[in-house]
Amino acid sequence: MKMRRTAALAIGVLFALSSCQKSSSVISEEINTQDVPIAVDQGRLVFKNVTTFNKALTALNKGGSLEGIPGKETGFQSLNAALEAFNLQDDAQDKQLEALADFHFTPGQLYLLNSKGEIQIGNEIIWYQNNMKYYISAEKQNELAYFKANPDKVEKKFKAGSKVLPVYENGSGEIAADYFNMGFNAGDARHQYEFVQQTPIVGNRKYVHEVISFFEGYSDSFFYYWATYLTLRIKLEWKGKKWRPASELRNISTNLAGTATVNVPGQGAYFAGPNISFNTAVQANSDYVLLLGQFNGSGTLGTAYWTLNLYGSITHHIAGDVSQNQWTNAGTAQAPLW
Repeated sequence: MKMRRTAALAIGVLFALSSCQKSSSVISEEINTQDVPIAVDQGRLVFKNVTTFNKALTALNKGGSLEGIPGKETGFQSLNAALEAFNLQDDAQDKQLEALADFHFTPGQLYLLNSKGEIQIGNEIIWYQNNMKYYISAEKQNELAYFKANPDKVEKKFKAGSKVLPVYENGSGEIAADYFNMGFNAGDARHQYEFVQQTPIVGNRKYVHEVISFFEGYSDSFFYYWATYLTLRIKLEWKGKKWRPASELRNISTNLAGTATVNVPGQGAYFAGPNISFNTAVQANSDYVLLLGQFNGSGTLGTAYWTLNLYGSITHHIAGDVSQNQWTNAGTAQAPLW
């Protein structure tokens, strides 16, 4: 029997705190996750159960960093690392990775899934592909290649993923003037700024500020459940044969406020509080992702959607580049970004 390597997961989480009585602030807090052991089997992370997985996922989605995560020596490569390497190659072609990128996973999922879009929770291997989330018994691991070639043979599966759709207001097809409405698996990248980077190298670049919603279904033995996440992605892209994510180090600062609400026809609107409040300054060489809202529900969805009101500013600048290429993308409460 192959031995599994196990590591303890330590997570430092960045929380955005808000209050009606005083101005919001951002503090760093260490979260003790002694009870989140992670094993590696066949190149994928293995969590003991859903509870331990959700501890890690929730912390990472809120801005956590990993210490003690199994490394390449164990055979594990995160989806995040695989995508970063792939995006640096102008002629690279990998249909599986391209399809996984289109899911627009949350920050936590990018770190916890392997380069094939797999993870094991309890006795089930979960595999993401084809805008679906497939569950395969770990006891049938030897048949995994067969199920991947014949996904229609997988009995337990749910819809998952994201795709870019037109934004709409009250079903009219018009871009929302005050509030931004989007489906549970939609995106909007209305804020883009193209320029020519001057230093340390010269080339066509583009800042992209986009909002993406991610949706996935799941269940226990009795009922259908689902989760939806709303994220802000602050990106830099470079132009080769097509636009690809870039890896230059950037200075990014945000000063944002607003609200996010989940609307489920027949059930009502649910405020995904607390109020959105970010005041951050970071350096990043990949997508900088902020979780704007998360909601877990059950039952049928119908035409459920998010409503977002987000205003403030995002300042974006490649470290060392000329000052003219700095971009501040701003909106007010009266004329919000989204």
